[in-house]
Amino acid sequence: MSDIEDAPFDEARASRARQEADPDPEVGGIAVDRLRSIIERIERLEEERKALANDIKDIYGEAKSAGFKYPPRPVVCM
Repeated sequence: MSDIEDAPFDEARASRARQEADPDPEVGGIAVDRLRSIIERIERLEEERKALANDIKDIYGEAKSAGFKYPPRPVVCM
């Protein structure tokens, strides 16, 4: 993972560390715990998205190794 991709997560981790050092329950009218929960959910979903992207890449590799030159891409119909 590149440094650019890590930047938002590093900032979130640094923010949590500052919050733990000064556990003020309210910051700017937003509950710290609620904000922390939202950030953690986003981080978890980002990790899941990366895992799914890797799984999809592996499946395309499997199709290629089975002799398919151009694995079909999903078609989005609107």
